[in-house]
Amino acid sequence: MISIERGYRQLVRYQQDLSALEKLIVAQRIVQAKLLNSRVILQRQQRRRSPLVDALVLQLINKRELDVQADFEYRNGGCFLAESGRRKWLKAFIFRMEELLQTEDGTAQPRWDLLNRQVKAYKQFVYSPAMGYKPYRIR
Repeated sequence: MISIERGYRQLVRYQQDLSALEKLIVAQRIVQAKLLNSRVILQRQQRRRSPLVDALVLQLINKRELDVQADFEYRNGGCFLAESGRRKWLKAFIFRMEELLQTEDGTAQPRWDLLNRQVKAYKQFVYSPAMGYKPYRIR
């Protein structure tokens, strides 16, 4: 595996030998790869966001800690937390992230730590796919 800087230098040298049409084709393929990559990253972010953010919003609404009329703003075809709703949500989010959860090895850890471990494990997987990735199971 070569370093990123060295890889870019090789790419620059390689691109100097290309015709204008070949440079355009290479640029198109790079953009296509970046778009595909960004879609994958966004899909993976959705998987993490949903159990953390969306579940908390629904819990706060169901427990009537968030008032659908007072704590939300409806504009531009969407529904957004108002200032009062953001304060309530942030307070509940911090409380939830400090809750202790049992890990597979039997130790209790705050959600913050579990999330940080998952981010590090996924980053390691991106750089070394052969190592594999095992996500934390919520239930």
